[in-house]
Amino acid sequence: MTDSDWEIVIANILQEDNQLVAEVYYKGEQLAELSSAGKVIRIPPKPSGEPWNLDFDGFLKILGAAREKLQ
Repeated sequence: MTDSDWEIVIANILQEDNQLVAEVYYKGEQLAELSSAGKVIRIPPKPSGEPWNLDFDGFLKILGAAREKLQ
């Protein structure tokens, strides 16, 4: 797992009071969505239905980076 495997996209959800979300992608697949309102993280299943298997420290690092982008 390298830093280039990850991408963070900030999106504005207009229908929800201009709420910002950070979409976290791993190897091109959306892994998680962090909300600026309510400090919620949403982790949908992989499109294939398989579970996510991630490096713990790498996952925490990218979540921290996504949270910083929302502040």
